[in-house]
Amino acid sequence: MPKIGHGMEKKVLASIESIEMGVKESIIASGIVENPISSAIAHNNCTVIVPD
Repeated sequence: MPKIGHGMEKKVLASIESIEMGVKESIIASGIVENPISSAIAHNNCTVIVPD
């Protein structure tokens, strides 16, 4: 796994766990940007984790 920052570690591990449990896609996004939910759904300025 590429090196990740300390603040992202728990988020990435939770995302990987959700993928292993059958979730099709996990999105990690900032809540302080304008229109955060719409932005995340559109995959703008976020991290998207999907199964291989």
